Amino acid sequence: MDNISATMNNHRRPSIAEDITAHDLDVVDADSDHDVSHGPATNIRTVQYLDACWGDIPLEGRMILRNPSNFRGLQTLRLDALDTINTKQLMQLLNLVTVCDVTTLRVALCKWNILNHTPDQISSLLPLRLEYLELFEKQNNPFISWRPVMQWLLGKRPVCVVKDATIVWRSLDIVPLLDLLRKTVPNMRRLELVLHSFESWDCSKSDLLQEYREDFPDRPTAEDVVEREHAACTGVTLPDDLPWDEWCHLDCLGRLWEQALPMDTAYRLAIGSLEARPFCNSNVAEIDATLHWTPLAIAVMQAICQTINPSIEWVWLAIRIRDLDDVDWAALDSLFGELDKALRCVRAPDLYYDVWIQAADPHGRLIDDDGLKRVLQNSLPRLYNSLAKPRVRGLLLPATYVWEMVDRTYEQFGLSDP
Repeated sequence: MDNISATMNNHRRPSIAEDITAHDLDVVDADSDHDVSHGPATNIRTVQYLDACWGDIPLEGRMILRNPSNFRGLQTLRLDALDTINTKQLMQLLNLVTVCDVTTLRVALCKWNILNHTPDQISSLLPLRLEYLELFEKQNNPFISWRPVMQWLLGKRPVCVVKDATIVWRSLDIVPLLDLLRKTVPNMRRLELVLHSFESWDCSKSDLLQEYREDFPDRPTAEDVVEREHAACTGVTLPDDLPWDEWCHLDCLGRLWEQALPMDTAYRLAIGSLEARPFCNSNVAEIDATLHWTPLAIAVMQAICQTINPSIEWVWLAIRIRDLDDVDWAALDSLFGELDKALRCVRAPDLYYDVWIQAADPHGRLIDDDGLKRVLQNSLPRLYNSLAKPRVRGLLLPATYVWEMVDRTYEQFGLSDP
């Protein structure tokens, strides 16, 4: 019975609507390729939502799925490409983690259109003890933050433990991520972090808002009405939320985008957070970080420096640079100096530094590997005097590099953007 799991996906929505009852779920044996009924939901060890919409599950089913008493044996919760419609419903699902003592949590490519969670939902005192945490921000909208997920994870918990974390971060709203790491590094053994925050995009937030003003009428569209009916039947309307008769897709996007920040503001807040509240008592043994160069990479490297501790065993740091002219070489060299100083104070760990650079100058002329190395040797002397000599690699990157690299990262973890 230890291998029993329940999977909800968009290909099985009719069976979900028909088969869910208060005492029985349609479950899947992890060792077989066919559905079998195993009776009480308390036998389920793993629940996965795969490319599903919460609003497509009937009301009775939703009440069952968020009731912890039905999942007393739950060990793993995976939310993969789940559209929860609003953050209140998302957090009601996440409550299974702390009430059922879930040890593995994965939130990947999930989305919501309405911010309506209550203060109580992000103020829980229940302990969080995770062996494995996987967070993958949805990739196709740089202006939407996963701050609500971080707020739920942190709550006001006196105990917040994550032993192994894999995080792919997309948005510029990075302070909530730093807050989570600050809280969890004292008990963390392994951290894998991919920072995919980019400074420039094809269009600005104001341009996108203008497009939506032209595309969406002032009154709710038919699709809005459907979503509103889904949400209304679950009681999501709150006194501080938008009245449903005034709600439209544009309003919801506007509220979400209020959490989005321009790069200079995001960088200033991140650095201020690290200076005001540096990481303390880290016990991380393995760090695997891939940073696409922006000012936010400076903040993350500072966080990594603060994470170095006597227990460190392995550090792999890769920096991907698209434009040599956009790099603050003095700041980057100083950070490599700080990192090397921190590592020299502990027992010698395994160190790997990779620097990936687009192998062309601003005029499109190719730069060979020796030329790239000369650039780095002149610009980053502290890197070349550090404990680990870097591997420098030149790449011919197409115009679609940003999105192709993001796609490959998600494929690495078995994900694709729905």
